[in-house]
Amino acid sequence: MDRRGFLYGSLASSAAIVTVDRLQAATLPLTKKGSLDFRQVDVFSKIPLKGNPVAVVVGADHLSTEQMSAFSVWTNLSEATFLLKPTSPAADYRVRIFLGKDEVPFAGHPTLGTCRAWLSTGRKPKGKLILQECGIGLVSIRQEDERLAFSAPPLTRTGSVDAPTVSKIAGGLGIAVDSIRQAQWVGNGIDWVAVMLDSREEVLAIKPDYAKLAPLAVGVIARCDKKPVVAAGRRGHHPRRTG
Repeated sequence: MDRRGFLYGSLASSAAIVTVDRLQAATLPLTKKGSLDFRQVDVFSKIPLKGNPVAVVVGADHLSTEQMSAFSVWTNLSEATFLLKPTSPAADYRVRIFLGKDEVPFAGHPTLGTCRAWLSTGRKPKGKLILQECGIGLVSIRQEDERLAFSAPPLTRTGSVDAPTVSKIAGGLGIAVDSIRQAQWVGNGIDWVAVMLDSREEVLAIKPDYAKLAPLAVGVIARCDKKPVVAAGRRGHHPRRTG
């Protein structure tokens, strides 16, 4: 499985922020200091409301972990992030990322959305690359015009997936076990299982049973003959934890 190609195809995409004039902004009156700047960003799309949304709270340094977790659940989105002052002298900003009620050290879609929100505040990187500080360390982000792409941090988990887990995934995706051509762990924040099928059509036909997949996070890809981008045949399935 060509992981590098997968990351480039799926993550070097443009993002468009949903600004206050397009969608009414929300505030977060959780502290005595007043409301916070909350932005909802569309990732993987130049068209507002057509991408993968992430909630970003700007200037969240005085929020507690419990408040961040509660806000993340309230958004009803897959992820919410909180922009903070960096603790590393090299970093441009620091971010905490929440998947539902749970904090994770790194995730790709929130990284791009958070970076876009940070840039929208008028801030500039210290160097040629934008350096994000998060739970997994420093992540380099490259900006080319309106496109953002990051250098994926080292995997925290990799290797083959055992047969019982592959069988569980097949049952949760509603497909035959022998239709899974490859399966491997690709964790660098969230422990995903990357699954490869034969065709784009098979990927698009999946009707996942999230109860059967839980607690696994599963990404499904296939070679796409119509377009040379592997991400064209990609779907991700992750059970959202809210309580």
